[in-house]
Amino acid sequence: MSQELIKVLLVEDNPGDAFLIQESLKKRRKTQFKVTQVERLKDAFSCLESDQFDLVLLDLFLLDSQGLNTFTEISLKANHLPIVVLTGLNDEEMAIQAVRLGAQDYLKKELAMGEVLIYSLCYAIERKRTQEQLKQQKIQLETTNAELQKRTKQLEILNDELETFSYTVSHDLRSPLLSIDGFSFFLEKEFSEQLNTQGKSYLKRIRQAVSRMDKLIINLLELSRVQQIEMCITEVNLSEIVKTIFKELKQQDTQRKVEFKIAPNITVQGNKQLLKIALENLISNAWKYTAQEEVATIEFGVLSTSEQNIDSHLEIEQNQLNSEIDLSPILPTPIYFVRDNGVGFDMYQADKLFTPFQRLHSSGEFPGTGIGLATVQRIIHRHQGKIWAKSTQGKGATFYFTLS
Repeated sequence: MSQELIKVLLVEDNPGDAFLIQESLKKRRKTQFKVTQVERLKDAFSCLESDQFDLVLLDLFLLDSQGLNTFTEISLKANHLPIVVLTGLNDEEMAIQAVRLGAQDYLKKELAMGEVLIYSLCYAIERKRTQEQLKQQKIQLETTNAELQKRTKQLEILNDELETFSYTVSHDLRSPLLSIDGFSFFLEKEFSEQLNTQGKSYLKRIRQAVSRMDKLIINLLELSRVQQIEMCITEVNLSEIVKTIFKELKQQDTQRKVEFKIAPNITVQGNKQLLKIALENLISNAWKYTAQEEVATIEFGVLSTSEQNIDSHLEIEQNQLNSEIDLSPILPTPIYFVRDNGVGFDMYQADKLFTPFQRLHSSGEFPGTGIGLATVQRIIHRHQGKIWAKSTQGKGATFYFTLS
């Protein structure tokens, strides 16, 4: 097996010390040292220019240089190499200062022999190698962070521009749509008798399409506004908000049989306006997808500690389908939920739930724009929370969310 060769530049003007060091480095079993010895600093410079070395072993007091200046001068020429300082009995403090300035180690001359010397040189080489690696990694990390910050800033600018564009387009689209709706209304009112059955059917379809388009634009405007609303944090009673939403929904269809369950006095710190929008979307979804039930059940509450332990697998289960959820523990954080006994959905399509315009049911089955849950997700994210869902087709769905 070939021996490792370490080339040492020994800068020492005392022949006796130089001889002992070179003798100590001879005939090593695993490592072979090739020592080049010079007595003056200027000769060390010449060697560094003409040859390559793995390490410098340096006496601070030479014929042409004295003290810390010796280390400073040679470190400028050999900054890439590990430097071990040799010190006498009376200049140990100076050697320590050299280490503070960048030397890898120092050795008292009376100990610079045998295994102590070998260990010190090998340690210095390894330490310098590690320092260089860390230096390169730091440079690489700083470069990566700078690039990441640059890209993040670009994305923030693009996102702001996109939000502004979305809001402007949605707002501008609504103006001509309202004109179409208004004129079609007067057409139906004033000229209905002049239209045949087919004409009336066409007019009805126009008004239905206008209504769907108007709802879509309103939802788009709401989605855009979610990012623009200032985050004024106050104490919010979610239970009271849900009661109001339930009351308004019940007034829309007094014939429906719906059992509302609301956990009392659930209060959080958050933006009341945004949280109201989120709950309106979640509960309206539950209302819509329970329409076919003889007796619908819609529940709002917060999981107890025992329920959280039982349902802790939900994060893992949802993580397989939806990148919204990670595997970090969430048990210390309250988990709120909206649950229904409606049609539910296929969990293998859960990754589409919070994507704008993605719907798991056709508009023929249930009306909608596919923007509501995307809006909810944005609101929850603005509160530094998470949202996910669990469902069994035909047995209802539960939407869980957390807030910071």
